[in-house]
Amino acid sequence: MTAESLYRRGIFALDRALTRPGAVRRRQAIYWSSIWTQVRRADMGGSFCVTGFPSSGTNWLCNLVSCYFGVPVFEPWMRLTPSLAPHVFHLHRFIDTPAARARTLYITRDGRDALVSRYMKLSPNPNDDRPLRAFEATSGITYDKTEARAQLPAFIEWYFNESRFSAMNWADHVRRARALDLALLKFEDLKLTPLDTLEPVFERVSGQRIDRARLSDVVDQMDFVKLRAPETAHHMRKSQVGEWQALYTREAREIFADYAQDALEEIGYETGRDWVTIADK
Repeated sequence: MTAESLYRRGIFALDRALTRPGAVRRRQAIYWSSIWTQVRRADMGGSFCVTGFPSSGTNWLCNLVSCYFGVPVFEPWMRLTPSLAPHVFHLHRFIDTPAARARTLYITRDGRDALVSRYMKLSPNPNDDRPLRAFEATSGITYDKTEARAQLPAFIEWYFNESRFSAMNWADHVRRARALDLALLKFEDLKLTPLDTLEPVFERVSGQRIDRARLSDVVDQMDFVKLRAPETAHHMRKSQVGEWQALYTREAREIFADYAQDALEEIGYETGRDWVTIADK
């Protein structure tokens, strides 16, 4: 057995010996100390931040950035100490320093689809069942993902008023990204035209001219479908664009618009409220 294998086995043994909150705190301490070390350095020491609202394609984008620039994705669960080496840092929070803003790629996804994903991931969630229990307690509904169309109105209402499990809701998240003027790309564009979508944001955050042939190879290698291995399926479910259209009733559309219509328009997904009054499918 190699020294690296023994090291990893030691880390896993330590985390198993800790309570779940203790293991999470250990990893977060390593993660955040590594990030704050990098954001104080010019050009983040060669590191990048990939930020986005959960269920917006951040895992996919991390892999694309890592593969093209040859910088590994930071994995705190594989370390006992912080790192000074350059990494791709996967975040849902914002790091507001000049160095971090310049090296952050922000990926956004239509919030209506993002909330469908959040609803579907309530269960089974191998990591945390608290959101599921909170939703059921607040709504009085017994969660059943096969009843998504009927349950989404209550879920959307609960989601926009629940602050225990997320620092920002989808609308506040995209507003913050726009206010920070981050290099922004849309998940939908990344699926449809990956080269044209990635090239300008890669150039902006790296300050380098992008090799389009190499980028094409990376896109093929890091295709979303290829990355959906069984162990990551919880994080990479379907990646469907426009899934919300078949699942949102008129009630669901009205509730979402009441909370986030301005964000839909600001990010370019809608130009008005006509989408709310379309006939149910």
